[in-house]
Amino acid sequence: RAQRPDTLIAFESMYGAFVGGASGYLAELNTHADVIGVSYYPINDDFSVRPPRAVNDDIAALVAAVPEKPIYFYQFGYPSSELLGSSEAMQAEFIRESFAAWDTHADRVKMIDFTWLTNHSDAEIDGFEDYYGYHDERFSAFLGSLGFRYHDGTEKEALNALREET
Repeated sequence: RAQRPDTLIAFESMYGAFVGGASGYLAELNTHADVIGVSYYPINDDFSVRPPRAVNDDIAALVAAVPEKPIYFYQFGYPSSELLGSSEAMQAEFIRESFAAWDTHADRVKMIDFTWLTNHSDAEIDGFEDYYGYHDERFSAFLGSLGFRYHDGTEKEALNALREET
C-alpha cells in the first residue's frame, strides 16, 4: 500500500472456502484487502456439475458471508462435458443464471471473468494436469470443457447466451 496506494489488494480463494470451513481465516485475511477475490465453479467434489440455477443461491450466500467489499470473480465457469452430467444447454443456462444473479447483486459483484472462451487442446489439458499434479479423466473433462467454443473454434450454445446477456 505504501508503494502503490491506488492499487487494489485482493486475495483469491475458491467459493467453498468463503462459505465453508475456511471462512474465519478468509475473513481475517480479507480485512487487509480492498476487494474480495473469488474462483467459482458450481461442481461437486467429483467434478460433476450442480444445477445451473445454483449460482443464484451461491452468490447470495457469498454476499452474505463476506465483508462489505466489492466482489471480483477472477475465475468463473461451468463445464459442458457429458461425463460430468452437463451439456452445452446446461452451460448456456448457467450463463443466463449468472447474469440474473449478477443483476440481483450488482451493488457488490463488480466483475465476473469467465474462465475460458475457448476450450484448450488435449495436449494443453495434459499440461494443466501436470502443473496441478492431478491426473484424472473427470478433472480433464472439467478443464477441457469450460470454454464457450470447442478447441477448433466451433461455437457452443454458451457463447450465444453470453452475447445475448452482455
